[in-house]
Amino acid sequence: MKSVTAALLAITNLASTGAMAQTVASGFEGLSAALNLNFTSVGVDASDTSGNKLGNVSASDQHFVIQMAKGLPFGSNGVANFGASAQLGDMKSTSIGPLQLKATGSYALYAELGYAFDRKSMAYGKLSVNQLTATVSGGGPGVDGSLNANGAGYGAGYRHALAQGLYLQGELMQVNYSSAASAAGLVLKPSATTVMLGVGVKF
Repeated sequence: MKSVTAALLAITNLASTGAMAQTVASGFEGLSAALNLNFTSVGVDASDTSGNKLGNVSASDQHFVIQMAKGLPFGSNGVANFGASAQLGDMKSTSIGPLQLKATGSYALYAELGYAFDRKSMAYGKLSVNQLTATVSGGGPGVDGSLNANGAGYGAGYRHALAQGLYLQGELMQVNYSSAASAAGLVLKPSATTVMLGVGVKF
C-alpha cells in the first residue's frame, strides 16, 4: 500500500511539474504577428575599390516594420521563436558629396531565444540574417542605380502579453552589413542600430 501511495505521489508531482512548465511557456507559443515602429540610425562608410576612404555619413529615421513568427516552448520556461520581418516604405535619403543614398527596403529572418518569467512576460536574445536594398542617385549614368547588402544582427528585447492575445514589445538591435559596390566602383558598407516598439497579436 505504501509503495502504491508513493507511486501515486510521484506521478502527481510529475504531472504538476509538466502542467507548470506548459503554463509558463505556453503564453508565448504559436503563431504571432506584430506591427512595430522602428527608430533607426544608419551609418555608411564609403570608399573606392582600392580601399581609400571617401567619407562616412549617418542618418536617423522612423519607419514601420511588420513581422510574423512562430514560438515553440521548451523546458519549464524556454521559448524559441522563429520569424521574418519587412520594412514598410523608404527611409529618408542621406548625401555623400553629390550622391543621394536612400534605403528602400530592409528584410530579416530571425531566431529568438526567450525566457518566460510567467505567462505574460518574456525577455529574449535575438540573432538575424538581414538584407538591405538602397538606391544611389545624383551621380548620372553609370553611377546611379540600386544596391543590395547582406548582413547579420544581434540584440535583445522584452515582450509583455495583454488581454485577448495582444502583446507589447520593445527591442534593441545592431545590424552590420557587408560591403556593396556600385557600377562606378563606389563601395558602401552600411550598419544600423535600431530601437523598436511594437504591438502584436498571438493566434
